Amino acid sequence: MSASDLHLTSYDPVWARRFAREVPGLTAALRPVVAIEHVGSTSVPGLAAKPTVDVAVGVASLDLDADAHERMAAVGFHYGGTHDLPQHVFRKGTSVPWEVLVHVVEHDGRMWRDFLRFRDHLRSHPDDAHRYAELKASLLVGRGGWYRGLDKQAFISAILSAEARSVDSGHR
Repeated sequence: MSASDLHLTSYDPVWARRFAREVPGLTAALRPVVAIEHVGSTSVPGLAAKPTVDVAVGVASLDLDADAHERMAAVGFHYGGTHDLPQHVFRKGTSVPWEVLVHVVEHDGRMWRDFLRFRDHLRSHPDDAHRYAELKASLLVGRGGWYRGLDKQAFISAILSAEARSVDSGHR
C-alpha cells in the first residue's frame, strides 16, 4: 500500500495482540524500560485508524545506550529520528503505513502523560473519538492520502487542554 491509497480501517482487536507481541522485544532492546503502553488510535476500541500500532515506551533517560539501535534492529525496528521532539522514534515495516511506531519518551514526562491522557480520553468519550476519526478521514482526503501527526495537533491540544481544565476544577 502506498501513502496515496492509505485509508482508515475499522477497529481491529488484532491491534491489541500485535502490541502485546512487541512488548518483550522492546523491553529487551530498550533497557531499562520503566513502562510500555499501547497508544494512538489503534489502542481505542471502536476507533477507525491507520493500521499502525503506536507504542509509547517510557524510559528514565532519553540517552539511549550505544547498542540500543542495534538491539532495536535485531527485533525489526529502524530508527526514524526525533521528529524535533523529546523522543526517539523507531518504526517497523517497509513502507507507509508502518506496522508499528515506537515513541521512546521520558517516563512521566509531558509526552508520556499526553499520550496516555489523550488515549484515555478517547476511550471514555465516544463522541470525541468519532470527531477524531472524522478529522483523520478528512485529512486523508484533503492531503492526498496522507497526514502527519502535526496535522492533528490542534484537535489533540484542545482535548488535552479541556482535560486539564476539567481535572483542575475537580470534574472528571
